[in-house]
Amino acid sequence: MARARGLDHAPRLRIFDPGGSVVTAGRIAVADGTVAIGDTPDGEDGSYVPEARVPRPEWRPADAAMLAALAAPDGPCDWSRTIGLARIDGALLAQVQAALLDGGGDAAAIKRRAREPAIQEVIRRMEEDLTDRYARRRERLRSLGVHAQPGAGPTQTIEGPRQAKLGLHVDSWDRMPLGRRPIARNRLAVNLGRQSRDLLFVDLPIAAIAQVLAEAERASLPLWKRWRDRRPSPAGMPVPAMPRAFLALCPDYPVIRMTLAPGEGYIAPTENMIHDGCCAADGAMDVHLTLLGDFAAVP
Repeated sequence: MARARGLDHAPRLRIFDPGGSVVTAGRIAVADGTVAIGDTPDGEDGSYVPEARVPRPEWRPADAAMLAALAAPDGPCDWSRTIGLARIDGALLAQVQAALLDGGGDAAAIKRRAREPAIQEVIRRMEEDLTDRYARRRERLRSLGVHAQPGAGPTQTIEGPRQAKLGLHVDSWDRMPLGRRPIARNRLAVNLGRQSRDLLFVDLPIAAIAQVLAEAERASLPLWKRWRDRRPSPAGMPVPAMPRAFLALCPDYPVIRMTLAPGEGYIAPTENMIHDGCCAADGAMDVHLTLLGDFAAVP
């Protein structure tokens, strides 16, 4: 962490948890850094993009100091730097789980069932319920629908024609430049499966990460020079390239894991933070519903 200059006073992401149910040692764990996917067994089958970085496999419960640092203070939150918890109605959850999961099958079968008209109506009611309770406004609302994928490996997000896993990354649905990332839409993603699901994240907004990269370039750090030879300098670096550059430069920077039970979801500024999802039970089906918009958790 000596290389991550300028972070002592950088803003951090916090978790809004007025009920005290999430920011606990049972729900929050820490990995002491990241590793290149090629240095892990998960990189051997070609399922990841070559330069992906993932959390180190050893996790430990967060200690009291980290839990205190993560908990957002009571009162109004800056949702460009805050993660919140959402919950769906239990009756709706039971309906959706029965309709999607009781028939068994692979991810493709679950996605097909999710497109059936009767199930679509239940999902629509679930989206309306979430929007009524958590949307600050409706103008920029978009449903990304139900996603199903086998839970395997340290991260879940896939992209591109090859459907390769990205590893830890930043979203770019709104294609905002660096300075406008705080006003991008945030994401509400709810766990529809029957097992826990994890949100993995780094506690720095993307502007702080860009600052670290810029200072590393000015200092001509050897590791940064090797990266710069293959990627543009921070002044011209696309925001989606910054997570891997930062994690390669600062491989010991911790990754936080927040565990979500079935029916729970996160509200997070995923266009402004390094993150990914993970299915807590390796081999289980990861099923979740995702909305983009302007969301805020409520007490």
